[in-house]
Amino acid sequence: MYHINAPTSVRLGTFGVEVAVATVHTYSELRHQGYDTSALDAFHRCFYAAVKDERPEEDGPEWRQQVLKSSIYGAALDVALSVLKEVPSFDEERLHDVPLSGHQLFYVVQCYTHCGEDDGPVVCNEPLRHSEDFANTFSCSAKSNMRSKYQCKTLF
Repeated sequence: MYHINAPTSVRLGTFGVEVAVATVHTYSELRHQGYDTSALDAFHRCFYAAVKDERPEEDGPEWRQQVLKSSIYGAALDVALSVLKEVPSFDEERLHDVPLSGHQLFYVVQCYTHCGEDDGPVVCNEPLRHSEDFANTFSCSAKSNMRSKYQCKTLF
């Protein structure tokens, strides 16, 4: 997946998202140094409210930590996707015999890297369920399990 000839959406959907996760962590810590992190804070608030509205009975430090991790991955997906969109041909780059656009491939590859991991649903399913961009990219219907009625706009 990290091969130099892999489509940009594959490389950014894997390594790019992991770099973006580290970037989001660092960015969120800047609030303690007086920097403006309002865009990320608004994203976290939207994400937390969306998950809390869906599961009002959930609470506790472990649950809040999972929601924060999902939110960080959601923000990281937005960061990596914004970089990907800078490549003029990103949506046309395809894998041979795979009927997905570059945009769709980005999301599929990111989740594939976490498939089978204990926290797979936390870093894949949950962030994507609340992503307006993901739902639009895959044309998820309003009643779809992967299109929550509580959507958060992208960071950018």
